[in-house]
Amino acid sequence: MTLPDAQPRTRLHTRKFVYQCYLRDDGLWDIDGELSDVKDYPYMLHSGEIPPHEPVHNMHIRLTVDDSLTIKEIVARTAHAPFPDCMQTAGPMQAMVGVTIGPGWRKEIEQRIGGVKGCTHLRDLLSNAATAAYQSVSAHALHAHLNDRNSAMTQGERPHFLDKCMVWALDGPVVKEYEPHFYVSPSSEQGK
Repeated sequence: MTLPDAQPRTRLHTRKFVYQCYLRDDGLWDIDGELSDVKDYPYMLHSGEIPPHEPVHNMHIRLTVDDSLTIKEIVARTAHAPFPDCMQTAGPMQAMVGVTIGPGWRKEIEQRIGGVKGCTHLRDLLSNAATAAYQSVSAHALHAHLNDRNSAMTQGERPHFLDKCMVWALDGPVVKEYEPHFYVSPSSEQGK
């Protein structure tokens, strides 16, 4: 399914986020991310004109995390940016080493490298890397668990994704069918 046909229009800007996730031979995980901003017209900045289809921004990060999603290493590179000083913005990213991706992730980013302590675009890239990390590290663990025919369903600790999306609502049919021990009937919710 795609979006419906649009009204006549002219594309002016494309922003892309791409994340690739790798399980390393040493058991750690690499989350590689790239952000690019490209204009379809000559774009004037304080520092000069960027030709059409040339990146205004092109930035890369690599987060190395363990199974608990704690950042062990971080590398950031800026290939294209409006100002030469933007090339210096990778250093502050080191303040994120030791942080665990999870609840409060965006708040940690803001406290450690927010505002003038870091780069807006690298923060965007880092912020969205959390979802890629969950989709690789956590999803891989769940996949292995569900493929183990001798393993019970997730009866212990509540999975992080429950009650974070309308499909995984605790009182919904998906939880009732696939995670029934966490299911809460709508009538018991009203009694709270």
